[in-house]
Amino acid sequence: MTIQLSPTQRTILKTAANRDNLQIMPLPTNNPSWGFWGTSRHNGYDQEMTWLAASHFFANSYNLDAQDTRDLLDSVFGRHLADDLSFIEGGPTTPEAITDHLAKRMANRSYKSWIDDAVHAIQHPTR
Repeated sequence: MTIQLSPTQRTILKTAANRDNLQIMPLPTNNPSWGFWGTSRHNGYDQEMTWLAASHFFANSYNLDAQDTRDLLDSVFGRHLADDLSFIEGGPTTPEAITDHLAKRMANRSYKSWIDDAVHAIQHPTR
């Protein structure tokens, strides 16, 4: 599956990458049915925009590489994260709205702990 970006989405991606010094290009989902991508579709969000915004946020916040970022969003955590975007006033309609929402969530210690645990599970899978 390849994400085809519109000119607007390419501009958003370049702007975010320049602003955040992001060195990775987000990978497409391996879980188009659920995870973050499928839940975003199910909830009526712009999947590409939400995927890019969340990918940038987590790659930068946790210094994740492209594969770890994708795996995080493709996980059960990603599904719940996409549902959480419904708490954004006015909805997840811009990358800035998503980034602001996630930054506010990270300021909450229990929410950040949940994210930390999900990142740890991706980086250190049990066998």
